[in-house]
Amino acid sequence: MADYAKAIDAMQSLNKQMMVARASAPMDAIKVAPTASYKPLSTKDFMNQADKLFEKLYEQSVDLTRASGAQIPDIVWKKYNDGDNKIFAKWLVKMFNATDKKQIREMLKNDSVFRSQATQFVCSFDNIMTTSKSVENPDKIATALLRTDLGKIYTALKGHI
Repeated sequence: MADYAKAIDAMQSLNKQMMVARASAPMDAIKVAPTASYKPLSTKDFMNQADKLFEKLYEQSVDLTRASGAQIPDIVWKKYNDGDNKIFAKWLVKMFNATDKKQIREMLKNDSVFRSQATQFVCSFDNIMTTSKSVENPDKIATALLRTDLGKIYTALKGHI
């Protein structure tokens, strides 16, 4: 029985040590976290890196439009099939402008597929916005990004996610 009590004491002591280690580890990491000493990206380098992310966002705007359940006009599909990969983003902005903000909020709340697509879109755009902070003129870049059709979609969704 004495061995059992010693084993229990040892386990409790180890558990306490583990709890202290888990609690203090994040604080220790903050104390020794390196500071970023990167030079800012040039606007040209940022745009080159962002091109692939923009293409991904345009693809996601197709999925987002489909997930919205809206009736997509044949002309939109025709333009898309003819190579206009931005047409769905343009059409989605028009649809959001004509839609009450409450309807967007309801779609996000009630439609898990739309919510999933919207969340992916917002996260992808957030990545671009985060990267834009390392550019020489981050405010100008951020303003320009938010004025695009993709930025307008992001703005419409971001407030509700």
